[in-house]
Amino acid sequence: MLRELEKLLNIGPIRLSLKDPFDQRTMPVLETHSRTRPEYCRDQECHACLIDPRPLEMVTNNQSQCLLLPISVGDTLLGTLEVWYPQERLNDSTRRLLTMLADQLATAVYLQRRIEEQQHVTLINERTIIARELHDSLAQSLSYLKMQVARLERMQQKEATREAQSAVFDELRTGLNSAYRQLRELLTTFRLKLEGPGLQFALSQTVEEFSQRMGATVELDYDVPPYLLNPNEEIHVLQIIREALANTHKHAQAHWAAVTVRFTEAQLLVRIEDDGIGLEDDSSPPMHYGLVIIRDRANTLNGELSITNRPSGGASIEITFTPLTARLIQQQPASVAPNSHLGTGTS
Repeated sequence: MLRELEKLLNIGPIRLSLKDPFDQRTMPVLETHSRTRPEYCRDQECHACLIDPRPLEMVTNNQSQCLLLPISVGDTLLGTLEVWYPQERLNDSTRRLLTMLADQLATAVYLQRRIEEQQHVTLINERTIIARELHDSLAQSLSYLKMQVARLERMQQKEATREAQSAVFDELRTGLNSAYRQLRELLTTFRLKLEGPGLQFALSQTVEEFSQRMGATVELDYDVPPYLLNPNEEIHVLQIIREALANTHKHAQAHWAAVTVRFTEAQLLVRIEDDGIGLEDDSSPPMHYGLVIIRDRANTLNGELSITNRPSGGASIEITFTPLTARLIQQQPASVAPNSHLGTGTS
């Protein structure tokens, strides 16, 4: 594009330099005519700068002048645009055009840097969530297993009976199976979360996955405004739904299930229901962590959990909580509308 501009205006060469946002070094990143690739070139497959190498001959023989334009947004200097031109050939309209070009470049560079910064922040947030999930689930299971191993070692030192040691081995086996299941669920959850654009996409994949695993219809009713939930809330909601559907698959003997996620009256409603055999009560069977995990996640969200049997058969798990964004909006003081004194007959 700059070469086309050079031909139209009979100017050139043009060099674009940007400031490193970390140490403020000035880096030449683009030059319309060069014998060598720019030092900070990112794309080694591109040869645009080398197609028509023309050295700065006009500069060396003092037959040209340089117009140095700032690439800036507000008071932030992002770089410079260096335009060489023959003496006395740069009129006012050309200068205005080049100034507009510098402004457009500044906007593009600024937006690109903001996108990269946002991607970096998103990556850090994802890593934080992964670390928290590992600590809250898998790390606790492994700590429990470590204590059982220490208990078994003490029993062996005291030459405890085989029956007593067998009970500890059973607990170790059950704990390992639970830890392995949690690991698989975490891997599946984060694979869905990282590869898809948001919670709705991940839930669609989850519903499709459990429809195939159960050999039954799993419906999804999703009506949530975009960007309502933060990443941590999305992970908890996704894990609650996956845990509930896993329980349905293993224990409910259901032929139908439905997932509802709706935002109404400043609260998020998450409901998972099925037409299976239902529950005797809302307590978890011994060594069965499904409902315990759901309760823990509901408490983390400061939500209300309800586990009931449906009148038509099957079970229903329902969680309601106020998302952080909605709580922040509610906490803002009511502001007086500007110009509220108008409408009193004055004009």
